[in-house]
Amino acid sequence: MPTSTLEQRKHRDRITVVEHYDVAADDKKRVSLRGAKTKYFHVKALSNGCYLLEPRVLVPLAAIPARTLKALKRSAENLRKAKASAPAVLPELPPAKSLYDKALPILKKAWARNRNLPRDLATNPKYMKGFGE
Repeated sequence: MPTSTLEQRKHRDRITVVEHYDVAADDKKRVSLRGAKTKYFHVKALSNGCYLLEPRVLVPLAAIPARTLKALKRSAENLRKAKASAPAVLPELPPAKSLYDKALPILKKAWARNRNLPRDLATNPKYMKGFGE
């Protein structure tokens, strides 16, 4: 499939093309990047129809304190060695009422006021018509 590109100005940094290929957008207008080095990108849509993708790092490593990096490394090593602390002991919680238990008194009052309400919608064919189709 022949493609055409616009001629670009020369850059001082002498950026070279490492790889080029054609992609097709899927039904949701997404494209896949082959061999991407990062997970996140900043996208700029240009007026000439081009898209510029700039790789993003969530937090630069220089911004993370050395003490925090050391703790992260130690945690990762312990995780690899399957070392873990004792399981946390959580207090026993009292049994809670279910949503059904909370709704039942309200439903009973509604049924007492209006005897025409069905007790169970599943037994009324009118309400089950078209269900599961």
